[in-house]
Amino acid sequence: MIVIKGESREALERKGNRAIDLADNWCKQNKLEISVPKSGQILLKGDKEINMERRRPTIRLRGTTLQGFKATKYLGVTLATGQRYIDHLARVANES
Repeated sequence: MIVIKGESREALERKGNRAIDLADNWCKQNKLEISVPKSGQILLKGDKEINMERRRPTIRLRGTTLQGFKATKYLGVTLATGQRYIDHLARVANES
């Protein structure tokens, strides 16, 4: 998981693409590979969240634009756009 903070879509794109390139290069140097089809992006928070949902930041891994998710599971916790944890709480309640 790579977490990027930015005040605009352009800042998120610049920082996100730089971070994913650094991670991908580190993986290559250590004989590892990031799976492009399993990779994606999620917007957790932001004042401009509504506008970014219409046009998410373009983050590319080896030339492929990473798909956007409204929610994802990381280390057993469901993270959702807008820092909503309803999905996580519902899943945990159903497992109990």
